[in-house]
Amino acid sequence: MAIAIFIIFELKDVIDNFVGGKVKIAEANARAEEAKLERKKLETRA
Repeated sequence: MAIAIFIIFELKDVIDNFVGGKVKIAEANARAEEAKLERKKLETRA
């Protein structure tokens, strides 16, 4: 019984890390897109 509970908690950690990683990647991509847009604005102004 204790082993089953331990495994469930371990899986939860793995899933949380995986989801957290995906969120971080999505945030990084969004920031990269923003930077591209900013650069385009500056280029059109110049």
